[in-house]
Amino acid sequence: MTAGQVSLNAHGVALVDAGGVTKIYVRANALASLGYRVAVLRDDDVKPDAGEEGVFEVGGGDLFKWQDGQALEQALFAGVSDNGVHLLLERAVEIHGEELIAAHIDTTSSGIMSLADCRGRMTDLIRTTLADAAKYKKNSWFKTVSCMEEAARDIIGPDLPNARPEFRAAIEAVFNWCADA
Repeated sequence: MTAGQVSLNAHGVALVDAGGVTKIYVRANALASLGYRVAVLRDDDVKPDAGEEGVFEVGGGDLFKWQDGQALEQALFAGVSDNGVHLLLERAVEIHGEELIAAHIDTTSSGIMSLADCRGRMTDLIRTTLADAAKYKKNSWFKTVSCMEEAARDIIGPDLPNARPEFRAAIEAVFNWCADA
């Protein structure tokens, strides 16, 4: 239990990294075939095979995804409060180092934005730049289960009451599913 909340593990929920859009339903359907109740939370920037996703849903699987076209990073940086964005940025610096995060921001913004800019007053352009910078294939900021669990526990969860409604609704839907496990 953290912050007065029952953990996902205590609900009988285990998180599995599917390893990319082409592997989601192979893994999800394998777990479902063993009798597990399975849900998928996926990015929506790259769509999976519609047939595989349909088979999963028809077979009783539950599907959660970010808003149209959004990857995890875009959902996070667009959805949390301004303070939440700053906390996520600082967590990324803590995990990966200031030099790497600054380089990602510089490259993503084509040199027009710096780490210092992103630490200032929050704008939609900064949110978008940070989301894109966080998505780097090598050294993505929060793509591992452990990094995401920690960011969720320490930053996203506590920030949820201040998050944008569509983001809060998506997270609450997943947690409602988990509580039903």
